[in-house]
Amino acid sequence: MKRKVNKTSVFHVIHYKNSGIITVVSSQVLFSTNENIFYKVIIFETDNQLEDKLKSKGIECVTLGLNRYNYLKILFKYISILKENNPEIIHTHSFLPRLFTAIVSKIFIFNRKHIISTFHNDYPYFSRSSLRDKIKRYLECKSITATKATLLCCSKQIEERISKIYGLRERVHLIHHGIPMKPLDYINRVEKVKTQNTITAVSVGRLSNQKNYSFLLNCWAEIVKKIPNVKLTLVGDGEEKQKLINLANILGISKNVEITGWQKNIYPYLESANIFILSSIHEGFPTAILEAANCGLPIITTDVSGVREIIENETSGLIVPINNREKMVEAIFKLIEDESLREILGRKAREIVCSKFHVDNYLEKIESLYVNLTKQ
Repeated sequence: MKRKVNKTSVFHVIHYKNSGIITVVSSQVLFSTNENIFYKVIIFETDNQLEDKLKSKGIECVTLGLNRYNYLKILFKYISILKENNPEIIHTHSFLPRLFTAIVSKIFIFNRKHIISTFHNDYPYFSRSSLRDKIKRYLECKSITATKATLLCCSKQIEERISKIYGLRERVHLIHHGIPMKPLDYINRVEKVKTQNTITAVSVGRLSNQKNYSFLLNCWAEIVKKIPNVKLTLVGDGEEKQKLINLANILGISKNVEITGWQKNIYPYLESANIFILSSIHEGFPTAILEAANCGLPIITTDVSGVREIIENETSGLIVPINNREKMVEAIFKLIEDESLREILGRKAREIVCSKFHVDNYLEKIESLYVNLTKQ
């Protein structure tokens, strides 16, 4: 279907399914009330759940079925979609969409199109020195230069890094992500959780190396040795699922660990937990922390990009060094043993997130950017 008449058409282009980027983009298109913008979402991988969800809400969504063998086929599909729809703004969200959009721009002149590229993560290839990572940075630089893209960053750390790597500071903008705020009877949630016999920690995210769940399971094994009646719930799916199941068995904690797989609604898991843990080795601006804080959960997080723009250590959460098992275990024990601290940190985190990171704040900034670009 072609874009609606007299509306600014914005196409979001995403590579991976079941990712934090999906959460950010779906919140934007679902909660936008701007009748002058027509959104369409293109996902390179297959994501039937999201496609059905968006279509049920009247949002156009196309999944292209990318795998390791059909990159050229997907490129031509992408070209066909852009030619047919002629969007005014193409908003890319990771390396491959940026690269493909640059290739298309060399084939067709984008005389009416504006390109936006959001950097959602402090990716390892930004700083590593391997030949592969250098090539990736080179191609990305060429991509954003060829398309004259406006660059968006979701945290100050990423803003500084992108400005330094690509030398395009005048085109780099900082816009923090936001989420829809869920009404919460905080007192009732806390009292309900108190009636549970088991302390439950929860983590939400793709089961990938980035989330560092192998590290978290090893930490949890130390917790279980001293406090057997505890549970860790990992909400998500991904390529490391079987590896994590096997590791839990090896560590002897399979009865203390639940891996739920992909969930359409994560909030029941957050609302029934006592603690939220983020163990990642890199992030951008972790929406999972926003979602946990929205539920009034006390948060333990590694010191990754974006975290200190949300959480103040010891005041609204606990921040520990990346891959530091001793400090992570210490923080988990601290919250398990101190119910009062859990309540204080959870209340403060919710207060901050509700005041600063509502999806409406994000929508106002991002849609103002769209309008300003189309006026140029």
